[in-house]
Amino acid sequence: MQTNTRVGILTRPPFVIIGLFVLALSQSVEQLGRALIGRNDLWSDAANVWLPLAEHVASGNALYVGAAVDNKPPFWQYLNLAVFETGHYVAVFYLLVGLANALAAWLLYRWVSGFARRETAAVAALLFVAALPLLNGTIINVRSFALVFLLMAVQIRRASVQGALIAVAGLFSQYAVFGIPALLWYRHTIGRLNARQFVAFCGAGLLTVVVSFLPLLWWGVPSVVGGVEWSFFAAESHLLENDVLNPWLAPMDWAAKLAQVAEQMLYLLIPAALYTVRVMTGRVQERSAIDIVLVGFVALYALSFGVKSLRYYWLLLLPFLAALAALEVEAIYRQVAG
Repeated sequence: MQTNTRVGILTRPPFVIIGLFVLALSQSVEQLGRALIGRNDLWSDAANVWLPLAEHVASGNALYVGAAVDNKPPFWQYLNLAVFETGHYVAVFYLLVGLANALAAWLLYRWVSGFARRETAAVAALLFVAALPLLNGTIINVRSFALVFLLMAVQIRRASVQGALIAVAGLFSQYAVFGIPALLWYRHTIGRLNARQFVAFCGAGLLTVVVSFLPLLWWGVPSVVGGVEWSFFAAESHLLENDVLNPWLAPMDWAAKLAQVAEQMLYLLIPAALYTVRVMTGRVQERSAIDIVLVGFVALYALSFGVKSLRYYWLLLLPFLAALAALEVEAIYRQVAG
């Protein structure tokens, strides 16, 4: 994709970093401002689960025991407690979400620029940030933080570090581990996966998970047991709880919500789908390996819709959809430019 000098300058890393951080933080500032003037309340999870849980623990109750329970894994709970201790729960959390979104956008730009033009990477990052408000990515949520470590993992060469990073992502949002097959395939396609590396990947990931539960010993063994149960064995109750967005209990409502969000994201889904068709029909040769990896990540994270069709369930798909859409924009530009 050939561009003029002005566009080329604006897509250089320093300008992209500044732009992405300004955009992402402005989204958080807008959310915080609306909360402060009473135009919107905290999202239900934060208001009804995470803030009360932090209050219970601060009052002397053990985490993952009694009233201080939640199905989110330890790293999210530690962050939630740390933010509560600042005394400015809402403001600090919105700031952290904005920083996480900005960092995720920058990591996406950095990754895509490794296999595509810098301008294409900038388009991918911009599409990512632009879709965040639509997908509730600017509210207090676990996936914004999981994405940071996921996008770090895809760029790390060392298998053990990569395994640890995807584990950290999963310790914010369990759904992050759905992408492990695509991550391992990516290592395979770039010639960095053998038996030794696979063992290092898995071993580092498991060790990270084990270490994440050790701080729970501060509250005693029941806290550790509760943490394991709520983090890994609450799936059945979560899947079968009475929710109109559950595909197994209310399939029509679930499908309607999924279609509603998809309709609002057509500007991103259409080019991403067109590029996926290019990949599946073999009309893309230069980057076939990374193309398949991107499609694989989207397909794997789409499995989470089998639980619910909530807006923020799209967030783990978003960077990969944005990358596919940006690659389609580049492909169209190449065709038009000849």
